Amino acid sequence: MQEGVRAYRARDKKPDAAELAQREGDAARNKGDLKTSAEAYGRALEKTKAVDPQRPERLALYALVRWRSCVLRKPPGRACNLV
Repeated sequence: MQEGVRAYRARDKKPDAAELAQREGDAARNKGDLKTSAEAYGRALEKTKAVDPQRPERLALYALVRWRSCVLRKPPGRACNLV
């Protein structure tokens, strides 16, 4: 819902680099490509200013994809080190 509202309000504005990277991450995540998704969300997070209202959402997306990719790849009994 929030994405739709943002898109409606910004319909005449061109997306910035962070938004384009987030869209790339969304597309990769929808395809199941967690590595590409994490890289794109990381780029979006790097390009987002600290005061940008989108920053918490982008940080959450990046952390979620990193966690999922770690959980799916790790051998049983090993902990994920995401730091």
